Amino acid sequence: MRKAHQSDISYSLQHIMPAITVLRKRTTEIKFIEFLKSLQGVNQETLTSSIEYTELSDKLNEIIDQLPQRQKEVYLLHHEQGLKYNEIAGKLNISIKYN
Repeated sequence: MRKAHQSDISYSLQHIMPAITVLRKRTTEIKFIEFLKSLQGVNQETLTSSIEYTELSDKLNEIIDQLPQRQKEVYLLHHEQGLKYNEIAGKLNISIKYN
């Protein structure tokens, strides 16, 4: 009787193991797909942020280009080269106006 029971278990395992293998594979595929979807969301957000930054940067450059030459020079020295206003005043030989 014991052999018959072991034979039944062996027969059941032969049929169950392929199903378990398929389920494991499918679970792995689903996890991988979810992972890819999460990356896609990050990339989409990054792309959107990049586009918004480019648009804002272009608009800012348009506004800077419309400034009078001296104001433009002061702005660029301060924001792009990191000079302090007193350093800019010394470099351009101008006074600092305090309001």
